[in-house]
Amino acid sequence: MGAIFLQSMAQTTALPINVVFDPKSYTWDGLPSPTWNAEIWRQKVQDRADYSTIKLENTYSPSATPYPALHGPRLIVPFNGEDVKAALAAKIPIDHMGIMVPGTYKVYLLVSGNLKAEFGGTAFEGTGLLTVTVPPPPP
Repeated sequence: MGAIFLQSMAQTTALPINVVFDPKSYTWDGLPSPTWNAEIWRQKVQDRADYSTIKLENTYSPSATPYPALHGPRLIVPFNGEDVKAALAAKIPIDHMGIMVPGTYKVYLLVSGNLKAEFGGTAFEGTGLLTVTVPPPPP
């Protein structure tokens, strides 16, 4: 006797959010900012987000509790600078010897999370742009 397997074709769609990082640029010199803030906004996300679900690149949790911005419906999410640097490193080209290729790169990092359960637990996500400059190695 055969079995029939049904797979749901429904896909869940995350609410899109806007993300801006501060600082917005980084020169690869080994010393990142101690805290890198991701400012996220979308109507009602700032006061409905479940902070425990927020991640950078689906890996890194905030380094401190997110807090509302002083202007507008925005949420400031602080991330550890070393975590942001690790996420950036994964997206910068390396040569055949494993050394970062010098240049200026536009790198997008994903910030995602979920609304609190009482607001449906809906996922939200968005990317923010960082400009990374990798200087040439010293002579």
